[in-house]
Amino acid sequence: MLGFRDISAVIFERGISTGKTEGLGLAWMLERIKSRTSGQNLHDLLKAVHLSGPTLKPRYCKPLARSKKSDFKVEEIAQIIEVADLSRKEYWEKVSTWLKINIPAHIEQVIIGGGTSEYLGSELKNLFTHTDISWAAELSEDVRLAFNLPIKKDALCLRFTDVYGLFRYQHATSSISTHRAS
Repeated sequence: MLGFRDISAVIFERGISTGKTEGLGLAWMLERIKSRTSGQNLHDLLKAVHLSGPTLKPRYCKPLARSKKSDFKVEEIAQIIEVADLSRKEYWEKVSTWLKINIPAHIEQVIIGGGTSEYLGSELKNLFTHTDISWAAELSEDVRLAFNLPIKKDALCLRFTDVYGLFRYQHATSSISTHRAS
């Protein structure tokens, strides 16, 4: 689970679960950008990152620039984007190292969720190339239908996706085992 404040991993092996959490959510990266730029706040940075996606776009950085003169504003936006790119690379390095340490290499499937997982989607796909990935965001519609939850965009579905994904995986695994035994 990759969230705003923390990242967490829960590992299930042979019916035993273990877990770890670290303060490496997206806020870590935003704090790096904030500390390297002038007069920024987390809310404005988050908004620019959210609207831009993985690569910070100049049009979403305009509100971040404090300069009054257009020449200086363009230069300041370029500096913010450069700092954001560097901070994103550092952030991914920290996150990927943490994941490599805390998720066994032989893992069969990962269920990835949390808002930051969308932001780091391509990197996560590359990290887990030899592992079956279930994206919790894709499971949320299945959860909504399975539990007859309202259509409105609600965090309730997202709260169940990791457990539901685990259930589907376990169910599929036990079905395969049952068919092999027959």
